[in-house]
Amino acid sequence: MKQGLHLAAVYIGLVIGAGFASGREIMEYFNIPNLHHNRGVVIATLLLTLVCYRILRRAYQYRLFTCKEYLTSLCGPLAPWVNRFLLCYLFCGFFTMLAGCGALLNQSLMLPSWLGSFLLLILCFAVLVFDLKGIIALNLLLVPCMIGGILFLCFAGILTAEPVFASGSIVKGTLLSAICYVSYNTVSAPTVLVPLAKDTTPKSIRIAAWTGGLVLGSLIFLIWTCQSLYFPILENSEIPLLHLAALIGRSEKLLYTAVLFMAITTTAVSEGFGILSQIPFSSRKERVIGVLLFCLAAYPFSLIGFSSLIKYIYGLFGILGIFLMGWFILDR
Repeated sequence: MKQGLHLAAVYIGLVIGAGFASGREIMEYFNIPNLHHNRGVVIATLLLTLVCYRILRRAYQYRLFTCKEYLTSLCGPLAPWVNRFLLCYLFCGFFTMLAGCGALLNQSLMLPSWLGSFLLLILCFAVLVFDLKGIIALNLLLVPCMIGGILFLCFAGILTAEPVFASGSIVKGTLLSAICYVSYNTVSAPTVLVPLAKDTTPKSIRIAAWTGGLVLGSLIFLIWTCQSLYFPILENSEIPLLHLAALIGRSEKLLYTAVLFMAITTTAVSEGFGILSQIPFSSRKERVIGVLLFCLAAYPFSLIGFSSLIKYIYGLFGILGIFLMGWFILDR
């Protein structure tokens, strides 16, 4: 039970990144100004559960302890190419999170963007030098806080503010939207889940998959519902939930800034761990140096700008990730 919940916390921390907690991803992939169209949320919940279960099941069944072993078992001769794709995705995702932190602290606290990115870099370094223990400890600490913050804001928005319902509806491919959303949010899942599945059991795998999938699905549904009520106001906002928090009050805005910072941190650390877990460090000193070099290599790319990185990188990897997600799910 305990191990299953730990795995679920890490999985949730991986998925709840800047896009999820900001509400922008939900707005792009699920929100329509009509509360009857929630099929995409249901599909995404099932896919999130299934991806987690399939990855952990194969790792347990074949006693796979690294992402390389998992990809070799799943993809055969294509494994080296898939691994290169994952490493590229993780590195791009890591410096995109650094850029996102810079943009967030610049917008909320008026700090220079470069400074916000550098502050997150220091935090990531401090966590990543402790390997698996640091990842688990960080997620166990921050994931409940993130969930609590999202719940508080959404319920406050639903219960205390004046809702503005939109008229009509927008026709979207709910199946395709759900698939694209899950694909780029879980493409890096093996790099984090497989190393953590070393001493797992079939029961803990089921607990991790269902807990992770249902918690994420419930949060998507709640954010979707809240944003649907305020669709005309939030539709074009870069950070819809932070916009909503600012409408409710200053203290709510500061609280949700902290939630977004935590969401960015858990995703950045998970992506950094995914890369570093493939490097065979022989000593603690080597790991410290390796983590330092990795962080310094990523930092210059974070200065490109959050909006530009989201526009070009996320779209590309989301499309390519569909094929990899299908591979995870259709695995036998």
